[in-house]
Amino acid sequence: MGIFSRKNQYLGINPHYNSYLQHEPGGWPTFHGHYVVRIADLLDELLPTGYFTRAERSLQITAPPESFSQRPDVTVYKDLTSPSMPSDVSMVAMPTFAVEALKVMPEPEADLMAVVVYRVMQDGVHRPVTRIELFSPSNKPPHTGVQEYLTRRIKVLEGGVNLVEIDFLHESQSPFLTVPQFRRTKTLADYSRQETNAYPYYVAVTPIYPEPPEIHVQTYFYCCHVDDPLPVIAIPLLGDEKMSFDFDRAYDEAFERQRFTGIVSDYSQLPIGFESYTPIDRARIERRMQAVQRAAAAGIDLEQGPFALEE
Repeated sequence: MGIFSRKNQYLGINPHYNSYLQHEPGGWPTFHGHYVVRIADLLDELLPTGYFTRAERSLQITAPPESFSQRPDVTVYKDLTSPSMPSDVSMVAMPTFAVEALKVMPEPEADLMAVVVYRVMQDGVHRPVTRIELFSPSNKPPHTGVQEYLTRRIKVLEGGVNLVEIDFLHESQSPFLTVPQFRRTKTLADYSRQETNAYPYYVAVTPIYPEPPEIHVQTYFYCCHVDDPLPVIAIPLLGDEKMSFDFDRAYDEAFERQRFTGIVSDYSQLPIGFESYTPIDRARIERRMQAVQRAAAAGIDLEQGPFALEE
């Protein structure tokens, strides 16, 4: 019998859900959209006066259009393991009229989204100051969108916009490792090849200071293992201004607002692609699963998790 919970049972990224998304066709864009929107909403609540956010088209290249041709904007799934409940349709509206459905529907857009933070200047102009990108599989090796993305990110930085890049896709190589000069620094190990001292998840922050054309660029990596909380990071804004942002809170809220996450995350079974994790992270997954299984066996409400681990 499976063990399911809508509450994220891990500190930080949930490998049961995250691995599922990397193996299920079309799974990643669903999470991508929820997480990006949650980041934008939380930033809007916390930003200083004079700033606002917008969810805009990502710098990333999307998958070929044919792979999206059968994907609706919203899909409703039935969990076959749950009992059916009667539907109350007595109060729903009746249609005003009906016509034959015409086969002229436009192709659904396959664009990925990013968060852009704007500053309202004294002259009323809205200036973009920070861009937040969540990497997708189509923009990581071996896919061809990697180089185009790297070219676009350089243009963003040259334009004086700070860049925050989030990578939760542990099964594929970081786009940065495709750049020979970066690879030679040996500062970021390749988790997809289970190199020593590699991390499955990171947030990379590239602040721009001072103003162009005198740009000094340095990228700061905030890395974490399985069952580590995502970091609270100082997001660079205009000039010397910064704001603290909790990426872990945004992840948990995006995770727990979808029923889907609790349906596909079965803590009685190892995650899909378990061997893609390093030994240290496989051990962390197993310890977390044991904690959830103990709680379930004791009849504890799993919505109270994550639970303490045994020493």
